[in-house]
Amino acid sequence: MERDKLSKILKEKFEVEIPNNLNIYQTKEKIYIFEKGVEKILNDLKNKKVNIQMYGIYFGKEKTNNIQLSVEGSQIIGKYAKKGLFEFKSREEFERFLKGEELELPKELENEINYPIAKYKDYFGGSIFIDRKRKKIVTRLSKGRRAILISWINSF
Repeated sequence: MERDKLSKILKEKFEVEIPNNLNIYQTKEKIYIFEKGVEKILNDLKNKKVNIQMYGIYFGKEKTNNIQLSVEGSQIIGKYAKKGLFEFKSREEFERFLKGEELELPKELENEINYPIAKYKDYFGGSIFIDRKRKKIVTRLSKGRRAILISWINSF
């Protein structure tokens, strides 16, 4: 995904801009970001000399005219987002979401474009997948990431 396309999606969906000091790199559908000033890394990535995970932060996955933010992506964007956020009302509900439980689709999300940011107070938990047919919301985090986030949420 080129910078202009990602900028447009983030602007439309969250009303945020990509900081100028960040580069974007994509492998198939995964999007990574890293600081500018390390342009040599871009050449090394193109020539397959280095692994992007050594330098970049996994930002999210490209979806059709949309983006599913990773936990890190939601933490970077979430604090600046003016829309596209869903704030859980209780810690218990947020924890159930992070554990992978399917929750009833809240009225606030009925007309939301898919993949809003999951938020509880100042904490961001990635994107929410909205299953409109079943009227449920679920996380798309792997089980390993869920376990890490559960231990993280239990620390506050």
